[in-house]
Amino acid sequence: MSDNLSSREAVSDQSRSVSEKPPSDPTEPKIREKSLASLVAVIAIVGLVCCLFIHFTTIIIDWTRTKDFIEALKNLAEVAALVIGGFWAYYKFFKGRTYKESLNLVVTGQLRAIEGRAYLTATAYIKNVGLSNVKINKRGSGLRVFIYKPEADEKEIHTVFDEPLTTFGVFENDEYIEPNESIENQRLVAIPDGLKIGLRLELYIQSREGYTWNSSGIVFWEPAGKDKKSS
Repeated sequence: MSDNLSSREAVSDQSRSVSEKPPSDPTEPKIREKSLASLVAVIAIVGLVCCLFIHFTTIIIDWTRTKDFIEALKNLAEVAALVIGGFWAYYKFFKGRTYKESLNLVVTGQLRAIEGRAYLTATAYIKNVGLSNVKINKRGSGLRVFIYKPEADEKEIHTVFDEPLTTFGVFENDEYIEPNESIENQRLVAIPDGLKIGLRLELYIQSREGYTWNSSGIVFWEPAGKDKKSS
């Protein structure tokens, strides 16, 4: 009797377990249908591409017209290359001329006799007339002073030569000069004895880019004590 009861309970438990299984997802058939449709679409597209390829590969190409077309494209490319090259060369030239470093230099001087000794007031002036900042190379810039000495025979017309007297640094406190900016530097120099004719001043400026500018002027000496400026 007990065996029959246990078997019935086992059968009832199995039936309950079977009945308690979760219902199947109703969207699974739809997903399968979409996957199948996508596969069919891919196959159709691949087949269409293959048909188009086979169709167009059988077309006879007129190589004469194709050659003329390629030749025209080649000529057009050459013309475009010439136009672009010319424009680029003009642009580089114009840009180089516009942004090239450019300075205007002026140097003047004045000799004055004080208690029987000559003193020189030298003025160095530069202005940036370009569109770029100019960085001053201090080692490559300076003010040279030359002295003129009379020769023994001056009956004929000749050039009066000068001799280097000394060199000074200029614009020690200026690192660069901006566009349209001007700077000035003055120096008082005591001239040794032996000055008879005058002095020549030479201002030279070098930028860190390697450009160099020069300017010079002559200061005449009059022992009577009258002041004389350079020309």
